[in-house]
Amino acid sequence: MASRIILGVANPSLDSNGHPVAGSQLTFYQNNTTTPQSVYTSSTLATPLANPLTCDAAGIFPPIWVADATGYSVKWSRPGFADVTFNDIFGAATNGNAIGTWTPELFGTSGAGSIGYGVQIGNYIKLGRQVFAYFQITTTSIAAMTGNVRIKNLPFSAAFDGHASIGAYNGVTFDAGYTQMTAIVPSGGTQIELIEDGSNKNSADIPAANVASVMLIRGVAVYEATF
Repeated sequence: MASRIILGVANPSLDSNGHPVAGSQLTFYQNNTTTPQSVYTSSTLATPLANPLTCDAAGIFPPIWVADATGYSVKWSRPGFADVTFNDIFGAATNGNAIGTWTPELFGTSGAGSIGYGVQIGNYIKLGRQVFAYFQITTTSIAAMTGNVRIKNLPFSAAFDGHASIGAYNGVTFDAGYTQMTAIVPSGGTQIELIEDGSNKNSADIPAANVASVMLIRGVAVYEATF
């Protein structure tokens, strides 16, 4: 049996501002060693990929297939950045589960707005009903977005309230007394609600007026799907 390696943090390969880093590479080793170990182009495991594997101009690596239960160490190399190595990496099983992509889209609850995107990427892993939906958005322009800020198009509808961990953001200001961004995935829908939090403050929606025309947000939504 075969499964796919999904590295949401490194695929696509981006810099701290959310821009693709062309020439980035992933190098695959036997787990916790520096001995190269093959990865493959498809579930047949017949044709090895290059190792190291180089991304395209958008920072995206091709699908990476491996044998089930085979562990890897994966080195992520980006020109101009320190290498990062991930250990204990295993493929995400595809029997009865799902892996794929989705397109995260910003909008306002009162006025969706007109938004230009520099980066608009989503990947997901679904294990049973548990969904891990990774997203990365950078904008080049935002006009006429009003109300509160949301991200739509999650790949599966949420059965119960979930949450999203925000790994990085910029171009967002907070109201007085608020100091950080969090997010929730409301039950019954396919949206992420962006929230501002602060000490001794009630959580509040982030207004569209608090978002700059050029902004970045990156994170992962974790929730249980309806099926």
